Parts: sequence; C-alpha cells; structure tokens
Amino acid sequence: MDCAFCLTLTVRVQRAQTFYSPPTGLDRTNLMQTSIAKAAINKQAHDFGLLTHPEFSIEQEEEFMKTFREVWSDHGNFIATAYTGTGALRTDFTRTGVRTKKGVVFDKLTSGWRYILNNHSDGYKQDAFDLMTGAWQPHGDPGEAVVLLHDKRHWTVRLVPYIFWFSLVMIFFTLALRRASSYSVLYPLSLYASLFTISAAYMARNSIDFIAWPRLNYQPMLDAIYYEGPGARTKKGSKARGGGVVQEVHKGEKTILEEAIKAR
Repeated sequence: MDCAFCLTLTVRVQRAQTFYSPPTGLDRTNLMQTSIAKAAINKQAHDFGLLTHPEFSIEQEEEFMKTFREVWSDHGNFIATAYTGTGALRTDFTRTGVRTKKGVVFDKLTSGWRYILNNHSDGYKQDAFDLMTGAWQPHGDPGEAVVLLHDKRHWTVRLVPYIFWFSLVMIFFTLALRRASSYSVLYPLSLYASLFTISAAYMARNSIDFIAWPRLNYQPMLDAIYYEGPGARTKKGSKARGGGVVQEVHKGEKTILEEAIKAR
C-alpha cells in the first residue's frame, strides 16, 4: 500500500514516563508498579470511552481485576525467582488487594530462605549470569579452570559445615529414638550440642569463608575484601568481624587469582 495516500491520526501523545529503582521490579517495586499500572489502565479506559461516567473505576470490574492481579503477581514471582531464588514478597496484597497475617508470615519465611540462598548459592547464579551474558568469557587456559574450580580453603575450614550438620542431625536422632533412661542420652546429647555450638560459632565468626562467592568475575570481590582506603575498618575491627581471618585464609588464593587475571 502506498503510504503517500495514508493519513496519520495521533490519538494520544505520551507526556511522561515512570522510572523505577531498582529496575528489576521486585517486592515493593512490583507492588508500586501494580498501583501505577492500575491507575494507567483506569485512565485509558476513560479516555477510550470504555468507562463512560467519571465516577466509574476499573476496580469495579471484578473479573478484569482478578486477571490483572494474577498477571502482576506472576510477573513479580518470575522476576524474583530469577534474581533471588524465591517468589516475590507481599504477593498477598498484589493478588487480593489486602495485607493478611498469612502473607506476613510467608514473607518472613521467604526472607529467611533468601538469606540462606544469598550466602550459599548466589555466587554460582552470578557466574551463570556472567557466562550467559558474556560478562566473562573463557580463554581456553587449563590453568585458569584450576584456579576457578579448586577450593583453596584449608581442609579444617571445609570440614566445619559437615560437623555442623552431622551434630544437628544426631541431636534430633538422640531426642527422637527410644532410650532406657534420661541419663542414657545426657552424654551423647551434650557432645553433639557442644559440637553444634562450636561449629556454629566458628562459622558465624568466620562467615566470610563460607559464602559462595562468584568465581568468574573475582576481581571486584577482591577489591572489596582487601580495600584499605578511606573508610576501611582497622585490622583489629575487621578481625573481630571475620575480615582479619580472610587476609590469612585467602592470601594464597588471592595471589594465584591475581596472576591468572593479569595473564589474560
């Protein structure tokens, strides 16, 4: 069709845009996006004559609002799962328009699970993102693969989580299994409880050694860990929070990784 005979009809001109920070649309951002989207649809319905009376609102259309809330809730859950490993928070309000006690409890549990995933699996997920998006590219050097995959922590450090979980399981078994008397479980329970407490305290004090750090783009993490510029904590203060231990445990790993990075 020859566009020389076409007529251009401008129905509406966009005069503004909404900027979200963060742009991922997680949790509260998704909740705010839902409210803005609802207001925009309501205005568009009035402008196109779908709602004829000024007092009419799109919220009065129950079937449409049910679909609308489900779409935005699923949207938030899909994005949140990709970034955090769990569904979005406050989905009870997004789906029903009402904040419930069940939703509050669910959000607390989800936040706790996010904390675990953030510390023990997000490093691998970040590596996957970097590899798929091209932020990190392999160079075909076998030595580089050894540096990235080999765990340089001392074997005693790697053993602590196994002691933690073993002692926790044995505590439950000791309390659940039949026993001749209460004294028959006192000594083993004390032993496992002591192992559990010591291993938990060690991991809490040296928590930075048990985090699943990204391995591909390692340099930004090194810059943050070994930062000694303005605002850095003292060596004594860092050691009290685990930072001093990092300098000792990762000293050899830092040297090897820096050499691999320089060789690229």
